[in-house]
Amino acid sequence: MKRVLFICAVFLFVTGCVQTRQQAMQQEKEALELQKRIDSLAEKVDTLDRNIVNLSEDVRQSTDVKLKQAEKGALGKVEKEEQALPVEVFYGKAYSIYKKGDYNHAVIEFDSFLAAYPDTDYSDNALYWKGECYYSMGEFAVAIRLFEDVVSKFANGNKAPHTQLKIGYSYNGIKR
Repeated sequence: MKRVLFICAVFLFVTGCVQTRQQAMQQEKEALELQKRIDSLAEKVDTLDRNIVNLSEDVRQSTDVKLKQAEKGALGKVEKEEQALPVEVFYGKAYSIYKKGDYNHAVIEFDSFLAAYPDTDYSDNALYWKGECYYSMGEFAVAIRLFEDVVSKFANGNKAPHTQLKIGYSYNGIKR
């Protein structure tokens, strides 16, 4: 009887060792498969990072071109009668067009204003509202560049704090 119990105990021990060994081999196999998936995902992340860098550069170049075109167009459209307008009236005209939601026209008016009055108490506001026009049209990259201009050119102006907030909102708009 002791012998039978001993043989049963040895049999159970050997069976348990075999199962434990099989489980260990299975876990090792699963770990290797997971490592392969991790490596594959890491490659995909690297590719996506490179794509983001390339797209960011494309957006920056496109933005530069659009800004230069807009500035050239606006400079050519400054009419003599508008240059003769008092600064408050000229700015008010551009701002009222913005308020009506005619953003393309407002951009032209703000450009004309800035060409005629580049350094007045209204210049930071005009540049800010020009950025708001592009923001409202969903041109977030252009808006960011204009908002950054407001902060760099008019750091002590009344629009500087609002501008920094709008830069954040614009970056958030690009993510969507």
